[in-house]
This record gives sequence, C-alpha cells and structure tokens, in this order.
Amino acid sequence: MLRSVKVEAGTFPFRYVNPRPAPDLTEDCTVRAVCVALGCSYGQAEGVLRVNGRRHNRAMPTRNFVQALRDMRGLHNVRMKPCTLAKFLRLYPQGVYLIRKYKHCFAVVDGVVCDLHEAPADCWILDAWKKV
Repeated sequence: MLRSVKVEAGTFPFRYVNPRPAPDLTEDCTVRAVCVALGCSYGQAEGVLRVNGRRHNRAMPTRNFVQALRDMRGLHNVRMKPCTLAKFLRLYPQGVYLIRKYKHCFAVVDGVVCDLHEAPADCWILDAWKKV
C-alpha cells in the first residue's frame, strides 16, 4: 500500500512492507530493514545479523548493528550530519537506503519510506547506509 504522509514542506510517500515469515516475530526492525535494503530473504538477513550478536525476538544493540553494517557487502555509509526524515528525503531522493533513527530502523527506496508504520517527518535520522 502506497500513501502520502503530510509534512510541512510537502508530502512523502510511505509503503507498508512486512517481509516477516510469521506474525509472532517482534523486535526485528533491523532484519526487516536489511531485507528490504539488500533485497534478500528474511532468513538471510537474520543470519547475517545473528553472526553480529542479534538474538531471536530481541532488539539488537546499536553497536552490534553498526558493526554488522560495516561488515556487510553492498552497503556504504552515507557521510552526513543527523537530520530530520523530511530533510533526508529532500537531500537523497533517489537510491536505496537503510536508515537508523533512535531505537528503530527502516528502509527508504527512491524516496519511499518502507516499514510497518509511518515515521514522523520530524524524526531524527542518525545514520544512513546506501545500497551500492
């Protein structure tokens, strides 16, 4: 489902994406974001993150997640200062990105936020990795 979310500077599109193989899985935003950003299966994404310390149905510590992304092929860290989601989408309208904000991460594909729920336009983006 694709819909637009209102922000002060206009709108940005949102797509509901849920690659989970079972509805009882929780605390898996890192797995879902990697799955969407790299175009791999849920199991492959979970396996890569498990090597770096992710436990089943548990939130992944930030330091472990950042290390996993550094080790991962296909993602390149975007050198940027923290900014709002609305500003990020204006600065980077094209490409596939894995986005980390405080206690959550999601994917952005060609300016479309792909996640289970909408992110507020004024949420702060802490890190971004671009698919190369």
